[in-house]
Amino acid sequence: MIRGCPRVGKPLRLDGNCLRDIYGDKGFLTEGIDWDNVVGSQHHVSGAQFGAIQYTEPLLNNLHIVEPTLNYLERWAIRRTLKDGRTEFYDHEGNLLATLKPTGAAEP
Repeated sequence: MIRGCPRVGKPLRLDGNCLRDIYGDKGFLTEGIDWDNVVGSQHHVSGAQFGAIQYTEPLLNNLHIVEPTLNYLERWAIRRTLKDGRTEFYDHEGNLLATLKPTGAAEP
């Protein structure tokens, strides 16, 4: 949480105002802002004529975790390659984090 924002947990702009394209208690990031009503008000938050689009793509809301996750798996996780070519990644407590198929492997 960033201090100074009246809406708990909301990000701040440099000028100290809460971002207007972040919604909900989980900080939903909208797909974009429709400034000229191209998609129609039925797709806008609260049905406004202009404004934030009320849906998003899952990648947009989760992209911030990709780099640190890959960094951890590449640099710190314990890597085990199995006889069938799969690679398993473990944390330092021995918990399995991920299993990757060999490159180019087809679905069974």
